[in-house]
Amino acid sequence: TVISYAVDGCSYMVQLESGKKLEPEALPDEFRKDQLKVWIKYGGVKGGLSVCMAGEMVNVTAIELRK
Repeated sequence: TVISYAVDGCSYMVQLESGKKLEPEALPDEFRKDQLKVWIKYGGVKGGLSVCMAGEMVNVTAIELRK
């Protein structure tokens, strides 16, 4: 689920069903909607510095609307 996380320079994050939060390096504009259900594939980011520091930094490799 995409969540709006407007805290300390953060914008949108993805929250997994487990509750874990992911901080995408780049989230396409069409997916920047609070509470939007999505399917996502991602990889970790080595040495990525986060302004947010609220979740794991990831690189989104695929994303689509969840129906």
